[in-house]
Amino acid sequence: MPANPIDVAVPVVAASLVFGYHAWFALRVAANPAATVYGLNANARRAWVASVMLKKQDILAVQSLRNWVMAASALASVAIAIVFGFVAFVANVATHAETTAEDNPLHSDFGFILDDLFIYKVLVILSVNFAAFFCFLNAIRFYNHVALVINS
Repeated sequence: MPANPIDVAVPVVAASLVFGYHAWFALRVAANPAATVYGLNANARRAWVASVMLKKQDILAVQSLRNWVMAASALASVAIAIVFGFVAFVANVATHAETTAEDNPLHSDFGFILDDLFIYKVLVILSVNFAAFFCFLNAIRFYNHVALVINS
């Protein structure tokens, strides 16, 4: 069964829009970082670290970094929970599709078609959530490095 053109066109257009935006934003950050939120946040972080180190506000630094680590931990847990939940859902759909394959070979009772693109859609969703999980873990690592630098 040939793929529906919309099932192919929409992800391609969405991915090209996302990559195009990120390319434009990378050029904007390279040209004038202070005009972007990244530059403003970097300046604010530098000022905050300098203020904490100058005024010896150890408890403020520790509490702030603890809150950031807790937020990153919660978001990493949510990302990996979404992965496991989605894997369980796909396993349920696959099992259900096998039992009803005689009556309805490509359709499921969940309202979507189980075609060749389904596995690619599943892989994209899983890879995005795995990437989010590892990004949050990396954020926790960076926050721990900042804690060592500020408190030394």
